[in-house]
Amino acid sequence: MILVSIIVPTLNAHSTLAQCLDSVIGQTLSEKELIVVDAGSADGTIDMIKTYGPRIDSWVSEPDRGVFDAFNKGIQRARGRWLYFLGADDYLLDEDVLSRLAPYLRKDPPVARVIYGRVALVGSGGQTLALLGEPWDATRKRLSAYLSLSHQGVFHARELFVEHGLFDPSYRLSGDYEFLLRELPKRDALYVPDLIIAGHRVGGLSSEPGNHTRTLWELRRAQVTHGILIPRPAWIVRLFAAWIRSALVNLFGHRRGHAIMDFLRALFGKKRHWSQL
Repeated sequence: MILVSIIVPTLNAHSTLAQCLDSVIGQTLSEKELIVVDAGSADGTIDMIKTYGPRIDSWVSEPDRGVFDAFNKGIQRARGRWLYFLGADDYLLDEDVLSRLAPYLRKDPPVARVIYGRVALVGSGGQTLALLGEPWDATRKRLSAYLSLSHQGVFHARELFVEHGLFDPSYRLSGDYEFLLRELPKRDALYVPDLIIAGHRVGGLSSEPGNHTRTLWELRRAQVTHGILIPRPAWIVRLFAAWIRSALVNLFGHRRGHAIMDFLRALFGKKRHWSQL
């Protein structure tokens, strides 16, 4: 069996897809497969996919119901023992990521069915804004409030989808969080220290001010579904921050609104973030 299946969902991703695909194809680990699930792009993405020929193990292009529907199509095509979902705007950080992770993925039985590392949050100029990902003890404490491990750093054992089923495509932005709530409250994840898995570009779908708020309400829906009936303080704080951000952007525009948000972050001792989207 293939060790790792890497599933890349795409929709009009021509400007960033080459870096994404090259970062997978260039991995030193040979026990991998690359699957691309396109939602019917019209910007040249399909032509680019075709130029990769057999270096892409499987691909399809057809309308879907969103990114988690695309994930599900990829799962159904995958042959790997472990599955990893990489956004078309994102990329594996260096050529040895999978090789360094392989000793953990090869353990039989696995130490955990969710294995994760760190993710570099990358700004519009290619600069690293932050490193996301903490050891499991800290991550577990925050999971009931929000997605406390970055999706771009997570590897899922095939058994998860056998036991829990596929992603719920009715979630447009937070299906990954809902899925992990099926597993992680009952079992531990494994954190791989000192390994940055991927570069994640900010400014995608979930970064839009309105979608930021929608994401939080989807998180809340998932929490209630899984028995977390009282919202956690950290979720409430994030919701208020999302409301403030949306109001500032609506009043002053993206540039000035985000500059004000970063000024407010500085008051609390946090680094600039929003103005670099």
